[in-house]
Amino acid sequence: MEITIGKARRGQLSDPLPGQAYVGRPSPLGNPFQLGRDGSRAQVIASYRRWLLVHLQEPGSVQRQELERLLGMA
Repeated sequence: MEITIGKARRGQLSDPLPGQAYVGRPSPLGNPFQLGRDGSRAQVIASYRRWLLVHLQEPGSVQRQELERLLGMA
């Protein structure tokens, strides 16, 4: 199954495609890194990618469970 990223605006996807889900900061898959506090936009995105990869590789992690739920695997 393909995972896509949509542009979000005020807590929802602006033009959601079938299968897209909003993943915001309060969700288990939300980015815990903040622009400014944790670096530039590029640094925050890179930090989030590393963080998410580590958590998705952990069997039973909250992040992995949430992704499996969104993909209909749970």
